[in-house]
Amino acid sequence: MREGTEIKILKMVANFYHDLFYKNESLFPHQYKQLATFHINRPEIKKFSLGFCPNKDDKRYSGKAFAEYYEQMWLKYPQLAKVCVSMGLLEVTREGYRDGLAGGFTFPYYDEGGNLFNMAVLYPEGRWELLYQKDTLATFGIKQAYYDIQDYKIAILLEDIYDFFAIYHLLSPTGIDPCLLCKKIGTDILEKLSQLGAEQVFAIGFKKFTNEKIDLIFVQKTGDALQILNEILCLMQNKRLKRLIEVGLELLEKKS
Repeated sequence: MREGTEIKILKMVANFYHDLFYKNESLFPHQYKQLATFHINRPEIKKFSLGFCPNKDDKRYSGKAFAEYYEQMWLKYPQLAKVCVSMGLLEVTREGYRDGLAGGFTFPYYDEGGNLFNMAVLYPEGRWELLYQKDTLATFGIKQAYYDIQDYKIAILLEDIYDFFAIYHLLSPTGIDPCLLCKKIGTDILEKLSQLGAEQVFAIGFKKFTNEKIDLIFVQKTGDALQILNEILCLMQNKRLKRLIEVGLELLEKKS
């Protein structure tokens, strides 16, 4: 069970890195260009509260953006610094503290009520990790997709951050967002989706999982987001949503 102090620190960290990244685009041209390759631009950064922790080679921050900003707090409340170290948010050096997430993009996890409960960190080499590794309900995007899952009774589960935003990009012309990101599928996640109103769930690239409460459909990961989405459309029960997505794909094709 997460302590209240940890949640408060997590909010502080998520807000700090998001504000730093979103409000200072000119300081991070390489990182913005890197994310844009995967259809992650300013609207997505704002909507999902994404952030960035400058790496150790950054001339302005030297991997100590968070550590130095709250330097007085660590001196006044050393116990908070210890919690940050235990969470992997700070590292201890001979000179003091430095950022534990240096070089990583931060992806805060909010529940449908907007409560922060976990965070994923994506590193430049493509590796991504959950801050709380054993969180079986760690599902990214529920806050943003909640109403669409309720309205259309459909959810799309993806296991990779890049695939998540590739599908999200294809759906963007419709304004509909039933996409969710999770490391693995379990009974608890499916129970949660059922509570949110999902009746049909498409799982992209996951190992098959037996379930009786929900119409769970496994779709093979091909590396082509459009091919995956077209396969989903062939199996989709909600005809109204299917037509909206088809129109959205037509608009996207004309725009490109």
